[in-house]
Amino acid sequence: MLGEKEEPYTPAVGSESERVNARGSKLIVRNNLSQHSQAILCQFFLKDEIRLYLNLLNRAVNLSDNDIRDALIDVQKSCPSVAESLVKDRNV
Repeated sequence: MLGEKEEPYTPAVGSESERVNARGSKLIVRNNLSQHSQAILCQFFLKDEIRLYLNLLNRAVNLSDNDIRDALIDVQKSCPSVAESLVKDRNV
């Protein structure tokens, strides 16, 4: 959802698929993170997952070079600071 430009699908109010949180209140998921919040989320919560994802991409035998390039572009767009730091870490 970090890279989405459109509002994510939310189920109709009162429908079976409407999300319910631990306290029982119904929450609608929105894509409204500020750039600063997105950077914090990427750096402190997603960096290890992104590293693992990139390692899996590199090992995948069923992905074309274009598939991998497109995935890397998506990571760069969604979490540019993390992508840059991971590239620097590999070059050291």
